[in-house]
Amino acid sequence: MMRKKINKNRKYLLYEVMSMTALILAGCSDKVPKVTDIEITSPNDEVIFPYKNDCVYAEDIAEILSDIYIEAEDANTSGSLDTMRRIIARLGEHGYVAVDIENQVDMAGAEQVLAFCKAAEQKKNAEMTIIVVTELGFRKFDLKTENGNVNIVRGYFQYDRNGRLQNEDTASYPADLWQYTEEGYLIFGGSYFSDETYVLTLSDTSEYTAMRVLPLDGQCRELNRKFHIRKS
Repeated sequence: MMRKKINKNRKYLLYEVMSMTALILAGCSDKVPKVTDIEITSPNDEVIFPYKNDCVYAEDIAEILSDIYIEAEDANTSGSLDTMRRIIARLGEHGYVAVDIENQVDMAGAEQVLAFCKAAEQKKNAEMTIIVVTELGFRKFDLKTENGNVNIVRGYFQYDRNGRLQNEDTASYPADLWQYTEEGYLIFGGSYFSDETYVLTLSDTSEYTAMRVLPLDGQCRELNRKFHIRKS
């Protein structure tokens, strides 16, 4: 019973931290449309996304981005803001939903996220993949909603020293937290079993993700970057 209480408190703490971060950044944003304002028109109450019937393979994504990663590696600009912008733009051109891990670049394919959130709210069926770009690779979230429930398959993909893409970790779990906030953020998370974590904590592993969906004022982001530089 004590273990369950501790895990529950950790979840609420994580949620509060992410909510506070969202509120800080949202202070410079414009009026945010509600999910209910998005129109969904498709037969059989099912939302169709550009690549819904095709498997989204990490190798395909890596191929799309290979030249950008190679150029960034040669120029020692991996993880730079300009590189992140190029990666997000490239993925958007290929129909993917993409955002950088620091939420410093406007999300590509945000309309797909809004449509998925509305489908979940209306208990319709939908599938979607979100690519979260990191300095050395990306995270891939495959999302599926049925009857208002959202299931998540998350993969960590990273390039090794030889430039080969490696799947560092994969997890699958139902979302026990799913919220599109009034400030324009998507926050979700859940728990899954991990051998390594269970040995140390005797409990499941919990993970939570927060990402900016709608465009954010550039000046606000610049001020946020300066704040973090001074803080570090």
